[in-house]
Amino acid sequence: MKGKLVITSFYIFFSPIMLLVNGVKDRFLPFKKWSIIIFITLYGSTMSIESAYDGYRHYQDVYDHYLNMSFNDYLNGLYNIITFKLNPGSQDVYKHTISYLVGSVFNAPYLFFVIVSFVYAYFFTSSILIVTRYFYQTKKTLLFLGFFFLFLLSKNVEGINTVRTWTGMWILVYACLKYYELKRIRYILLMLVPPLVHVGYFIFIFPVLLFLFIGNRPYLFILILTLSISANFLEPPQVNNLFIQTEVGAQKAKGYTRNELQSFNDIVENKLETGSRLYSAFQKGGLQKIALYFLVYTLVFSGIYLHKMNYYQKSIFSIGLLMLSFSNLFWFNYAVSNRSLIIATVFLLASMLITWLNPITTSLFHKPSGLLKMGLSTSLILFIPNMINNLSALLDFPSIYLFFSPFLVWANPSINLSIKEFIQFFLQ
Repeated sequence: MKGKLVITSFYIFFSPIMLLVNGVKDRFLPFKKWSIIIFITLYGSTMSIESAYDGYRHYQDVYDHYLNMSFNDYLNGLYNIITFKLNPGSQDVYKHTISYLVGSVFNAPYLFFVIVSFVYAYFFTSSILIVTRYFYQTKKTLLFLGFFFLFLLSKNVEGINTVRTWTGMWILVYACLKYYELKRIRYILLMLVPPLVHVGYFIFIFPVLLFLFIGNRPYLFILILTLSISANFLEPPQVNNLFIQTEVGAQKAKGYTRNELQSFNDIVENKLETGSRLYSAFQKGGLQKIALYFLVYTLVFSGIYLHKMNYYQKSIFSIGLLMLSFSNLFWFNYAVSNRSLIIATVFLLASMLITWLNPITTSLFHKPSGLLKMGLSTSLILFIPNMINNLSALLDFPSIYLFFSPFLVWANPSINLSIKEFIQFFLQ
């Protein structure tokens, strides 16, 4: 054990990527978990963020609003946030508190992404390890590996850049995974934390709370999803009127509202005309939602969701169905629609992989019927442009110094270089 700690300490300072490799390979769960968490925290501390990204703005807010902030100003800002009034620097309790701590209490703004990355890493890693609990006990086919990598790429460590949105999602996913397994009240309380991380979760949490109150009703959820696909019974002005009652709601509604939904073909053509790559155009057009429909209805018509999943697996899948329906209903607000689609994708894929890996239910996917195999294969193929797009986004942020000596970036951030920039340099 002592030797493992020594080599781990060496990897932290000289090669974090090897810390990740060794951690993933290790069968001792606590070592695996904390190796991944530490790696992701190191990733955040060396992350290469350009001015065009959200993370740059959030980091700059520490310098612009939180350096030497008094505790009284912090409390006044907190009051503005919880009463949904506009607040300079942040509209979320989570970011407001971290920014105050690193900007005023510690007087160390460079710790901002260290703390943000650690929190993200804990809930992301914990959720992934729950989903993959039986990974080494189950036969892996190419089809399974395709969906496994799709799950990992749906929202990986690149989500740290947004600071709030995807941290909130992984907290919500973890809380649901733990509650429907253990039924402990503290995980219900944890479900209520994401709105403190990002104000949008006051909306996103609705499907989760709805399921919590009404329980598993698979036929009802399938009916709701089917009706929501052609949703036109929610009037955007009426819904927006609910949001504009507060300063924050008015700002968000104004910034993200659209009056009509463009067709897939129109979006793809427009994106290609403006120079977007084909996989990016397909992703913007929403091909991944069509792929998700194939996945959902394949598991429905094959009987896996309705009759063969156990309570735990079905609960996580049902939350995904309600979140997907929610995405459809809010088509007129592209921020709510797109983000809830990603959350739904994570829940649905998590449930399917849990079912696939569980020793009791794994036989459902071994030698699948023609319908199941064709449906899953079609879904995975349609997801390919989304996977390529997410992989490209994933390469935007990790530093080349994750392979060697991250302390060089800590000492001199100006020498930082992302992996994508490093590859482009040699290609040119």
